[in-house]
Amino acid sequence: MSKNIDDIALERRHLMKSGGVALGLIGMATAATVNASTASPSTSTQSTLFNVLDFGAEPVEDPSNMSAGFDSTDAFKAAIAAASNAITSPLWNSHNGGVVYIPRGTYKISETLLIQTSNIQIVGEGKAVSTLYGYGVDGAIVAFNSSYEDPQLQNCSIQGVAFYGSSVPVAADYCVVMKNVTKSTVRDVTFASKVNVAALLVENSWVNNFFDLHFIGHSPTAHLYINRPLGCASSNALNFYGCNFTAGQTEVGVLIESNSPGSTVGEGLNFNGATFQGFNKAFFARHGECINITSYYGEDNETDIQLGDNTSGAAFVRNISITSWRCLRGKNGLVLEQCREVNVGSGYAKYVDNPIVIGEGTGVSIMSGRNMTDYVKYAPNARKRTGVMVFDGDRHDSPDWPAVPTPMGIVMKTDSSTKGKHFKITVDDQGNLKTTEVSFENQS
Repeated sequence: MSKNIDDIALERRHLMKSGGVALGLIGMATAATVNASTASPSTSTQSTLFNVLDFGAEPVEDPSNMSAGFDSTDAFKAAIAAASNAITSPLWNSHNGGVVYIPRGTYKISETLLIQTSNIQIVGEGKAVSTLYGYGVDGAIVAFNSSYEDPQLQNCSIQGVAFYGSSVPVAADYCVVMKNVTKSTVRDVTFASKVNVAALLVENSWVNNFFDLHFIGHSPTAHLYINRPLGCASSNALNFYGCNFTAGQTEVGVLIESNSPGSTVGEGLNFNGATFQGFNKAFFARHGECINITSYYGEDNETDIQLGDNTSGAAFVRNISITSWRCLRGKNGLVLEQCREVNVGSGYAKYVDNPIVIGEGTGVSIMSGRNMTDYVKYAPNARKRTGVMVFDGDRHDSPDWPAVPTPMGIVMKTDSSTKGKHFKITVDDQGNLKTTEVSFENQS
């Protein structure tokens, strides 16, 4: 049965609590057949929007005195339970889920908000106005599944909120955990908590998108931690767009690694437009496969991007693409250790001691519009199985080209003299590089 104009206006007025609701949420609310204030956490309902204020949540009046603030944990849990029990498709009695709406304010959370149902959306009014303050949380402030053995979740999201917390009384381990989650989104979120491990942990998840995330605070392991636990599947097709990482007291901005021996992480980890400032290692992929980094900007980092390491038994990092990158001030721009099939596109490093450092066991091609022969340096352990090919647009008039062995690699001209030709790069026992033209059939 259709609604009249007065009914729709009444529902809109109900939703305009504590500063109003985004137009998109109003649209969803007017489509609901039951008002959120009538929802009960223990019963199914056809409502799709659940305002935490209707379940008893109260913003803290004085965020500087959090110990005396009202604890909204139970109210948030009740709103999540109501959304989890909602039936959004009465005909099929299925497709549970809904929007848990957080009006502006700072809310004290003392226990993990666990989500184990698909189609749950956590939506605030913006990362500058809707804040979840972790106070004495043991674990994560918000967790989509607590274990990779839980049922797979899909179509979940967090949008327009901030996570904050200190070490008093104790720090949480994480702000947000995503385990065994797919087809979900995290958008417009600030992570400013002091945590024990990482601000955002992603495990055993794939086909997820992350937009406009801001990381700052203290995360001993990393701000963003993409991990493959023992016996767990890899995380694939994770896309990060326009994320900002500020070190604060954190050593590593992004850490990608596998704790499953002999296994790698990811087949399609994409970072587009990320910025990093003030880290010891801004982006560190200890393990990984099919990683794409585009439009990277780093400033005042000890090392901007490190792929692989030279620890005993380290697995190769492979199928990597780095394009349109820029590093400003620091010691190392790109550090490549134990890497295979790495392509470094056009980039720029200014006031950086070692723009590109090539370690042992690395095969890399470098294409740039700048003089990369002055950029590439070899780590002391760069010996066998290290092959480098540099295509440098600024040196096309050099009389020594097309093939010049140098202490920094093989420099090759990309003009008609090399078109259609194939070259084999070898390294002798003394570390000297040699290039030999070969036919396509005999290439190795």
